[in-house]
Amino acid sequence: MTLIEYYDEVERKLPLVTNKIVMTLEAVQTTLLNDEVRTVALNAFISVLKKSLKAIVFPAQPKDLASALALAREEEASIDRSMFSASYAKDIAEREQEKEPRPCKAGKA
Repeated sequence: MTLIEYYDEVERKLPLVTNKIVMTLEAVQTTLLNDEVRTVALNAFISVLKKSLKAIVFPAQPKDLASALALAREEEASIDRSMFSASYAKDIAEREQEKEPRPCKAGKA
């Protein structure tokens, strides 16, 4: 499941829980419990991120799911750029190495 798909799934299910709370409890309880549910959803979202993403998102302490998603996507894009740059640099180095003349073995002309 991609990052966006996971986020969409959490965002789709969260209103189901919060709406149920609104329909069954009084206003004061609703506010407190909905805040708690959103916090739990945020922590759950962060907890299943890849280690490389979690290492950035968790310490940033995002206040909501949208902020956590933004941080995770930014880091994911940064990782992708780094991987592309490394791959490109390796490819260029290999091409340069192929262009270099190879020394002749001793005894052959």
